Amino acid sequence: MKRIFFLVFLSFLLPILISACVKSQKSLRQQEALEIAWAALKPSTVSKNRDYWEIHEARMVYGKDVVADFSAVQHTSCAGPMLPENKPIKISTEYWYIKVVPHPEVVRKEKGTDSTEKVTIVPEPAIQEAYFLIDPFNGGIVARRLVCKTNQ
Repeated sequence: MKRIFFLVFLSFLLPILISACVKSQKSLRQQEALEIAWAALKPSTVSKNRDYWEIHEARMVYGKDVVADFSAVQHTSCAGPMLPENKPIKISTEYWYIKVVPHPEVVRKEKGTDSTEKVTIVPEPAIQEAYFLIDPFNGGIVARRLVCKTNQ
């Protein structure tokens, strides 16, 4: 009788415990994914200034929908360190897909001065676009791609 009670109890409790374990694997929020992308991009930027960049896309995607975006040959004319090799993208796995672009050329008041004179700023002269694919559970960068301007 005790054995039957234990088995019945376990059959009700086990799915709840498994569900709790699966739900405890917390996924990154969008802001956390953006922080990871910026940390990876910063060494390759000329400006090293996050304010000179804008988020073009930040969404969850399946690997099958973006694998082609990361299979292009990396440009070697980008500033900064050589990019690490991309990891395999699993087609049925969800990832954070982040695309950032530099702000276009702008006219701004020069920072740190009382002058009303405006200066033209080219925020990021080398990189046109940056793409990141981030694992939503461990925060690891699975793939990245920088699109750089070529020397003319």
